[in-house]
Amino acid sequence: MTENVQKFGGLFRPFAMLMMCSLVASSAWGGFRDGKDAYDRGDYATALSVLQPLAAQGHAMGQYQLGIMYYFGYGVEEDDAEAMKWFRKAAEQGHAMAQNHLGDMYYYGYGVEEDNAEAMKWFRKAEAQGHAEAQFNLGVMYANGYGVEEDDAEAVKWFREAAEQGHAKAQFSLGAMYSDGYGAVQKDVDEAVKWFRRAAAQGDAKAQYILGYMYENGAEVPKDSVEAHRWFTLAAAWGEDLADYKRDEVAKKMTDAQLAEAKRRARDGLKAEDFTLWTLEDERFTLAENLGKPIFLNFWTTWCPPCIAEMPDMERLQQTLGDSLQIVGINLQESPATVRRFIQNRGFTWTFLLDLRREIGNAYNVEGIPVSLFIDANGRIVHRFNGARNYEIFLEAARQAIDH
Repeated sequence: MTENVQKFGGLFRPFAMLMMCSLVASSAWGGFRDGKDAYDRGDYATALSVLQPLAAQGHAMGQYQLGIMYYFGYGVEEDDAEAMKWFRKAAEQGHAMAQNHLGDMYYYGYGVEEDNAEAMKWFRKAEAQGHAEAQFNLGVMYANGYGVEEDDAEAVKWFREAAEQGHAKAQFSLGAMYSDGYGAVQKDVDEAVKWFRRAAAQGDAKAQYILGYMYENGAEVPKDSVEAHRWFTLAAAWGEDLADYKRDEVAKKMTDAQLAEAKRRARDGLKAEDFTLWTLEDERFTLAENLGKPIFLNFWTTWCPPCIAEMPDMERLQQTLGDSLQIVGINLQESPATVRRFIQNRGFTWTFLLDLRREIGNAYNVEGIPVSLFIDANGRIVHRFNGARNYEIFLEAARQAIDH
């Protein structure tokens, strides 16, 4: 009887081991998720206390995240050598983002001597897993002859691989190569316009501006003031400073009917990109969940005098319009404690979010600050201002967003 029980139990030993491994993996994943949530909130001390033991135990995602913290100095002193150590550990386990990051460090010489051959090696490892950024980086290396013989055909191949995954910079690069007939690449206007359009649809302001220029001047495409105005409108909304001037210049030559059609065509392309960030109260804020009434997004920092100068006018706007407009201040790359202390000392009453790694700022093409966007109830960008503005300008833009 005992022997039979032992045999029966033995049958389930592999299953028991599998279950044990699954429980360990599940526990590690739960720990990583807790560490990542703390990291996203800017609670770096908690993130480190969770991620460091996970990384030491060989958890690839924990290793990569720890590398990011050392690379950018989030909660620790910036240390390229330590960052590279953790990126390498994750990369050797096949973590594509870590492989690409290692490639970047060798490519630019961050913490190590520049080494294009080593950069190429890690980009290729990441590319083999379909990593679009690594594919784009390979395209750049072949286009410029960095670490390899310059090869336009090979560059186009890698730009196309990344572009077909939706990589906007790769799409723009393909458009530029086909537009100019760059090197060994035969000029192909249809291909150029196709890829510029794909990049433009993702909010690439340079691609939008180039399309506006092409249609304004009939450069390789039929001259079309409606299309030119449309693309300049989109480029202005996504931060291309010259586009405002070009749009207004084109508008002077258009009929009322043409102008109305141009605005109609631009409307869908003005959709604000969704995002999720943390508030100062450690709550998640998702743009899509707050639509239904207009939103005023303002990108700022505590060390930016023009940002601070316009804040009293923003507070006045909040008091004037009340619940008919939600004002959301997105602070770029400062600690929660710094932002919280600044707001408490000044008593501003709108919602404040923390863009700790400038990911949303980059998505909205924010270069200088402040940048202000007025978004209507359907999530379309109605106005964008690069630089500080005053109460009267804010009020007019807000009313247009409310009535849009």
